[in-house]
Amino acid sequence: MKDCSVLSTLPDDPLCRLIGRAAFDRALTSYWTEKGFAELKAPRVGWRQIDLFMLFEGVRAGGGIHTVHQQRAFQPIAQQQRLAWTATNAGNALGKTYRKWLEPCEKLLAEAVDTATQSDLPKLDCFNPGEHIAAVVRSGITVNEIEPEEAAQFPEYVSALTDLFLDVRNHIIRKWWRNPTQWLSTEDIEQETPSEYTKLVRACFRFLHWRGKILFGAVPLQQLASYGVQSLARVLVIGGGIAGLAAARHLRACEPAFDVRVLEARPRIGGRIWTHRASLGQASMDLGAMIITGVRQNPLGLIALYQLRLHLREVDPSCPIFAGVHEVLDPELDAKIEDIYNSILEETVKMRQKLRDADRISLGDAFRKAMKQKLHQQPDQFQPIVRWHVSNLEYACAAPLEKLSLCHWDQDDPFGFEGEHCMVEGGLDQVVQALATGLNIQLRRPVQKVEWMNDTVRVVCGDGSVELADYVILAVPLGVLRDPKLLRFVPELPVWKRDALRAVGNGNLNKIVLLFSCAFWISHTHPDRKSAKLCSFGVACPLEEVAHDDGRFYMFWDLTPLIGCPALMGMLPADAADSMEMLSDDAITASAMQRLRLAFPEAPDPLETVVTRWRSDQYSQGAYSYVPVGSSGAAYDTAAESVDGRLFFAGEHTSRKHPTTAGGAYLSGIRAAYEVLCHFHETKKAHRSTDTPAVHRLRCKRRRTDGDIANDMF
Repeated sequence: MKDCSVLSTLPDDPLCRLIGRAAFDRALTSYWTEKGFAELKAPRVGWRQIDLFMLFEGVRAGGGIHTVHQQRAFQPIAQQQRLAWTATNAGNALGKTYRKWLEPCEKLLAEAVDTATQSDLPKLDCFNPGEHIAAVVRSGITVNEIEPEEAAQFPEYVSALTDLFLDVRNHIIRKWWRNPTQWLSTEDIEQETPSEYTKLVRACFRFLHWRGKILFGAVPLQQLASYGVQSLARVLVIGGGIAGLAAARHLRACEPAFDVRVLEARPRIGGRIWTHRASLGQASMDLGAMIITGVRQNPLGLIALYQLRLHLREVDPSCPIFAGVHEVLDPELDAKIEDIYNSILEETVKMRQKLRDADRISLGDAFRKAMKQKLHQQPDQFQPIVRWHVSNLEYACAAPLEKLSLCHWDQDDPFGFEGEHCMVEGGLDQVVQALATGLNIQLRRPVQKVEWMNDTVRVVCGDGSVELADYVILAVPLGVLRDPKLLRFVPELPVWKRDALRAVGNGNLNKIVLLFSCAFWISHTHPDRKSAKLCSFGVACPLEEVAHDDGRFYMFWDLTPLIGCPALMGMLPADAADSMEMLSDDAITASAMQRLRLAFPEAPDPLETVVTRWRSDQYSQGAYSYVPVGSSGAAYDTAAESVDGRLFFAGEHTSRKHPTTAGGAYLSGIRAAYEVLCHFHETKKAHRSTDTPAVHRLRCKRRRTDGDIANDMF
């Protein structure tokens, strides 16, 4: 489809079009009022109302109505009007509409539009061409199309004046992104936009703010104008990870009069974002979430880059694989085997399209069958490398292939964040600390019971103390949410909610950080490296061990450029992550060094090691989620739904489009806060109704985030 923004004689700028539109509407109304037609019905083509301003500009850009008609150039104009195109119907209808409504006064309209936009040139000159496009893309929104959640909130702009809404929305987003470290008010937008659109500006501004498209992240919180103001609502956020902090901060930003408190069981905030400072040189290393995937759209990348001005290190996508001592796999052979591995995955896609019972089959079953066919006539030496790629996939999914749904394991692939993958120098917890600034956070306050039978929710903490709230946001990991010994609900959560939480898989991943006296690996891993990108390398298992290899320490990250001292991080995916949690640190270190010395037999013993055990951590009970056999992405949506308008849920396990990611967890917190805001403002006017799953799902359709979208979680 042709970009509708080019079908205009005006600069491609939303504010310019708003100014031109206001002048156009005034001139058109004045002309037809003088002709005695003060009450005119807006023209339609089929079911859709025509945007006369965009029709006028489209025809002007095409050289006039006669040129457009002679060259049969109505197709892009019809597309701009979002009409289903047929050369006869849409073209004829638009031509008749133009001749009836606009041709009699087209000279007057052109003068009005041009005069208005030219007189406001000083105001428009402060904006750069394409600036609004970059800002809207950063926000994860389609520039020239109304989003489903926007259509639900602003239905009057779906069949008419869609471009008016888009120009208002895009200008607001562009205006905030000019300086995302400062507060932006509705009045700042109203001063620039025509007064005819003040009502829309205010409604759109509030919607964008509540949805976390503007004024999100580490923007300074607004304080109440006076002390002693009674809180509008009491909100308890259980869990001080990235999802809980996002929810709490967003609620405080949108409603400063809310009493928002965060209860965190640990003695620190961050949850599965954990930046450890080693004793050797105080090096900062992320033992939980560490990679921000797609910094162009990932909210954590935007906060780190544009608000905190942190230094990010881009990740080198190449990963040389060692198949022997100092022996890196030949690049051509590496590429060939990777192509075979990808062809095996493609074959599994064909299987899920053909098999009737594909929903009950695991990716592992299909993969083994396809691999047997693809590797039948290949050298045996290919098997360890294919096994390495399998381990890499299990690392991304936090589960062995045998547990992954053949049909839905990759259901989030189309929604990945755009941009480079990066790590944060100094640790990702810098983002966490910034989000926590100004919030009421209570550490060492584990919650044991949530009583939600009455209008006021009672939250019982581990020390026996009780907190009361109107709304509770549960931003705890999936494993904690499913453990009645750790967190109990009275009464129990509805069956549909419990079923959904069980339908989401709870995966695991662990790491070991090895600090050395020298970086003995650098000359062999990336000898011609000239950039400052962060690198990794793989170590394939010996051929005789392929059948028993569980992927332990299949890959090592070189953290040296990031933390300033020689260090490697070894990865323990899926089953290996669980099995090795039972071992001592010394045994895990020995296993890591055994794998590392397959490539570097001269490797000395590490000076210091740090080992994670996320499954054994009672306040995590795993790393991140996956789609198991028999389940689908729909389970994430149901896991995200609120219960009885009082219990709300956040976390990466509630993010269908961005599971497994810290960015997805952050967005889920924004979504939960948005649901609380919607419910609060709705119940100010109406009594709370009985919450059945069917009624609730209908009510929540417009509340679900479209940003609830591999892995920047670990």
